Amino acid sequence: MDPARGPEGGRGRVAPGRRLRREAVAAWAALRRRYWVSLPARLRLLRVATVSLAVALALLLALAGLAATSTWDTVAGRDAPRTTSAADLDLALNDMDAQAANLLLAGGDGGRGRLATPYEKAVGFYGDARRAIGHDLRTLAVAAQGDAADEHTVESLTDDFAEY
Repeated sequence: MDPARGPEGGRGRVAPGRRLRREAVAAWAALRRRYWVSLPARLRLLRVATVSLAVALALLLALAGLAATSTWDTVAGRDAPRTTSAADLDLALNDMDAQAANLLLAGGDGGRGRLATPYEKAVGFYGDARRAIGHDLRTLAVAAQGDAADEHTVESLTDDFAEY
């Protein structure tokens, strides 16, 4: 029995897979003849391909830009205030510590005669550092909203602040 012939031995139908393949090959050959026969046809096809790639690249860059914008908004809105406030808090605490040492070295009210100027400056700097720390703690508290661990950390800092 010939596989190209049907069960009755005569010319039968062609298998659907073979027919589909034959039609695809014929369509591809027609497409090749139509678009690759002449130079202007090839140039039109290359122009369409180039424009398509340029549009795809523009869409990709637009999507990447939108993703970068949302990431930047997250950094600028939440992470940057945390970082700058934490750094400012560290500097203010160091300054407050230094001014407390200056107050002790000036001898408090007992050193007013000879060290009056350094004592008054140290008191002023100490107050400025306290105000800066209070501002930084408030900024950190606002930036920590929504994160339970960070809220707990800021709360413990404010509860234990200036406790000797």
